[in-house]
Amino acid sequence: MLLRLALLMLLALSATAGDFFASWPAGKAEKLSYEMTIFVPSEMKTATSVEITKMAKPDSVFIIKQSFDIPSQQVEIKSTEKYRISDMRFISSDNMFKFPPEAKAQLGTDTILIKAQAVGDSIDITSNSPLAPSGRVPSYADLTTSIGAIFTSRNYDFKSGNLRKYHQIDFLNFTGQPFSVDAKTDSVAEEESITVPAGTFNCYKTMRSMGEQVGYTYYAKEKNNLPVMLEVSNSATKTPLTRIVLTKVE
Repeated sequence: MLLRLALLMLLALSATAGDFFASWPAGKAEKLSYEMTIFVPSEMKTATSVEITKMAKPDSVFIIKQSFDIPSQQVEIKSTEKYRISDMRFISSDNMFKFPPEAKAQLGTDTILIKAQAVGDSIDITSNSPLAPSGRVPSYADLTTSIGAIFTSRNYDFKSGNLRKYHQIDFLNFTGQPFSVDAKTDSVAEEESITVPAGTFNCYKTMRSMGEQVGYTYYAKEKNNLPVMLEVSNSATKTPLTRIVLTKVE
């Protein structure tokens, strides 16, 4: 379940700070609401939201908050991350996973907390559960997370055929193994018009190959690369596995 959630946010592009981030007014907040559909093993819908705020004082950071609400499984996920305004370097990530009370028998707790903090050239990770081991990983200038990638893509100059390479760590997926930083490559495939609950958008379409799966992300050209839709499907059969669509912008 958590693995599928993580896949949704692996498809966006990272970028460095530029005109879009510089022109974002201090104190401005933007909230994006999405509906997520998981098709395998059976269809299930849930809601997720992303709220972005620029805080010029006192910390000069962008704050990115994301939440997942999964009523059918009584699961709630909340994450708060900070990125430095000047160069969009990763600063910190706080993640909470709230499970139903009966999860204690299997997990030892109904709440898992994962915290990460940039310290020098490393990211220090602490956790209250062996399912998400504490540890330390390298910090790269282009490091982002599965959540942060959605935001940092807003500053990317999309051109057909471009390849975007960066490093990513995913705090929404834990398996009992230590966290790791992975090199990612996304390609700009084409332009396409798509319709979602939030409206019809002319989009840049990006692609990532993930072994037996392929992911596509659609960014609205006229909305500062607003992430409009994300899809994951089986590479061979083209069967949809997961889809997330924009429902509202506030």
